[in-house]
Amino acid sequence: MQKFPVKRSATVEVPVSNVNANTFHFTDNETTLDRIRITGIEVHTEAVSKTFTGKTVVPDAVQKRAFLTINDRNSKSFLKRIPLESFFNNSKIFREELDRLEMDLRKSFIEINDRTGLTTDMAFLITIFYEDVV
Repeated sequence: MQKFPVKRSATVEVPVSNVNANTFHFTDNETTLDRIRITGIEVHTEAVSKTFTGKTVVPDAVQKRAFLTINDRNSKSFLKRIPLESFFNNSKIFREELDRLEMDLRKSFIEINDRTGLTTDMAFLITIFYEDVV
């Protein structure tokens, strides 16, 4: 059962472009999400299999070792290093309801120290539920 109304949503990839990096940033071309108030997040699991560009979704075991940081335009962290594992629920989708936090997607990122199992053909797949900043 959904707890919050969906106004708008966008699904984005966080690509693993360098397996030696610890930080993976949201892509710079997501201009639709420049100035938004975020109401919720879903981080999709390996059950989705492939992203919309054909990359393999990062395996659940690897995602459970990752952390999400959400920043605003001034690089102030609203959520800092929240474990993706904390989003798990029985439906196998990471989901978190948020209180209309203003965010800058391009300054937000996923961080992981144990990169075992990551390859450059993988990506984290995340759906952002949001409202426009008026």
